[in-house]
Amino acid sequence: MSSQLSCPPAKHQPHCYLTNPVAAAKAVAALRDAGARNVLIPSATLDEMMVIAQAIDDAGLKFYTYEHWEFIGAVRPQYPGGTFDCGAYTHDRIDAEIAPLRKRFPNAYAGLHFTDEPLQRDLANLGAQATCLRNDPRTAGMKIFVNLLPIYSNQMQPGGPAAVPDAMAPAQYGVSCAAGGITNPTAAQTVASNHLAYVVAAADSIRPDFLATNIYVFDLHLAQCPAGREFVMTEGMSAVSNVARARGLKPVAYLQNFRTAAPPYSFHPTNFHHHRWYTSWFFVFGGRQFANFLSHDDDTISGAMHHGMLTASNDSRDIAVDALNTHAYTRQIQAQLGSRTHHRFVAPFLSVPTGELIGWLPTNQIVAGEYGLNADSSAMVFFARRSIDQPASSTVSFNKWWSRVERLNFNTGLWETVGTNTNSTQVALTDFPGALYRLSMSGMAAERSETGQ
Repeated sequence: MSSQLSCPPAKHQPHCYLTNPVAAAKAVAALRDAGARNVLIPSATLDEMMVIAQAIDDAGLKFYTYEHWEFIGAVRPQYPGGTFDCGAYTHDRIDAEIAPLRKRFPNAYAGLHFTDEPLQRDLANLGAQATCLRNDPRTAGMKIFVNLLPIYSNQMQPGGPAAVPDAMAPAQYGVSCAAGGITNPTAAQTVASNHLAYVVAAADSIRPDFLATNIYVFDLHLAQCPAGREFVMTEGMSAVSNVARARGLKPVAYLQNFRTAAPPYSFHPTNFHHHRWYTSWFFVFGGRQFANFLSHDDDTISGAMHHGMLTASNDSRDIAVDALNTHAYTRQIQAQLGSRTHHRFVAPFLSVPTGELIGWLPTNQIVAGEYGLNADSSAMVFFARRSIDQPASSTVSFNKWWSRVERLNFNTGLWETVGTNTNSTQVALTDFPGALYRLSMSGMAAERSETGQ
């Protein structure tokens, strides 16, 4: 939650959700109505955090606290360059604020959000912070959430981390917008490898419960360069999802629930069609959960006004409605996928036209994520179109016969049979940018598969 405009220096104002319980209840209700289940509360005094935490608890939601400033203060003798001091962090943060909050709200206080977009140099100290929390019985079982720098950050450039991360231009990671693809494979591989190493280091150093990426692909640069957007989405999502799932962590992708009004930090307006498309790609690469940014209007981010889901007076705007529509789509998919394991993606435009379940996906305009193996009696495949707004369709062949092929109807929430005793299906992505298919095996289909019919 942003508090810059809602709670300016003179915090005792009617709309300040850190001091006014009525305003806090209003803000939380608006976020809940937009589909939020967990809320990151801003850095504030204990009394102020108690106000917003009470509203969150009353609404049946959960909250996380932001640990950036306390982390900086616990790196001694100075940050950067010092070493994390567990004793100082325990005294200044756990004793003074975390423990009282958790005692008051044992069910609602879910966990802690570590330093946002940590630099490589901070990972060891963040690992020490995580160990400090896990060793304190008062914080046992609390979740740790870490949001990583996106792949187009300058931190990932060859030559090591920069002091201040910034966005790389597509040419810097080997992509030509004019040519519509990668023209410098060496640069692309270097950036991708460096980013993967960073993700691995963060996961192994901190061992968070949630590993997130915030690839905001609707900025001016990427919106005008589809090839660049596809590169950062495929490489970024794949790295975070694969690393997280291999370690039993939950991969998360941030949604661009904000927009800016003026250059150079201009993000063009998005709606739920854009967000559904973006989330569809994350399902293809094995991602499951999503976060929202930004809650309230904020004029302190990069020197530009960012419009969030709520106004400074805690009123919902269209961005919040779009968030709700997005969550209505993603939660159907999450519920149906359940605990199924993601095994691989299929993307002909990335020279991956086949998989374990898919025998052949003949179009470059569709990508797919496989949740299951050919040996399974039931599996799922999630398809997404490559284009944000252009329909795509194709006949997809499978590696064996299935007794029943079903497609989830997002309008009704019901499964609809689209094929029986078949090894192919027609995939059409029109109204929705993604589609979930369920493949079921019975005796007849198994017999066909074994005889090669």
